[in-house]
Amino acid sequence: GHFLAESTTRLWALEEYKEQIDGILYIPIGPKSIWRARKSYKPIIDIFSGGLPIIPETQAKAVGRLIVPEPGFGHQNRMQGSDKYIQVMRRSVAETIQPTGGDRLYVSRTGLYDRRGNAFGEHLIEACMAANGYEIFHPQRHTAAEQLARYRAASFVAMLDGSAAHFAAYALQPHAKLTIIPRRTANVTQEMAGQLRRFAQAEVIVADVIKQMWVREGGNRIDYSSYAELDLVRLSDILFQHGFLSEPDQMEDMSEDAIYDYLRSREEDAPNLVPFLRN
Repeated sequence: GHFLAESTTRLWALEEYKEQIDGILYIPIGPKSIWRARKSYKPIIDIFSGGLPIIPETQAKAVGRLIVPEPGFGHQNRMQGSDKYIQVMRRSVAETIQPTGGDRLYVSRTGLYDRRGNAFGEHLIEACMAANGYEIFHPQRHTAAEQLARYRAASFVAMLDGSAAHFAAYALQPHAKLTIIPRRTANVTQEMAGQLRRFAQAEVIVADVIKQMWVREGGNRIDYSSYAELDLVRLSDILFQHGFLSEPDQMEDMSEDAIYDYLRSREEDAPNLVPFLRN
């Protein structure tokens, strides 16, 4: 048969070849990636591919025709996406997903494992946003279609930086406003903001209010497990200035004692964190 080489970054080519191919050929790295292809990635790929079968293949196999287009999206410079990729992928979402839910959404990381990076005091941000009419949304608890439906419906979205921002880019409407709150001192947040502006034509605010980074004890760099200590008073003012909150001064910073109390309450396998002191 005729197959498209698997990758969501290459699915833009389906618009041209969809009537000619029998499925998406997925060449996994190992047993776990076979499971992810069938269980985790399939619902997402189905939205963009129209439900074409995914065929995991671990053995040598001859196919009649293999189409391997250029990736339309990826890391670093590719994060901005090609024109064709953006056009095809966003149209697939618009034709498949109906907007569902309210117009105010706070995308939370509080339900993730403590081993993953975050920011201290996200529960305080959640309480403030909820008091201002925001749904506290945990994307990992919803299907891909449900996530996209919420993003399509929302006019105001706020979140700490993370992979949820990439997914929102496929569904946000051009009138939407989104605030990304950095939890890392890295260029990736600005790259995410650029992606969202380019994909969705949305207004994106980067509210960088990091006061101090905390890293694993004995470490000398910021990594996936690091936490940000935020200036929540300043964050409240930024959110008010851009129309996300009805009034300023709705949050207070976490004290150092509260931070250490939080660290002691984390999961046993979460790394010990200490303030990051630059040399």
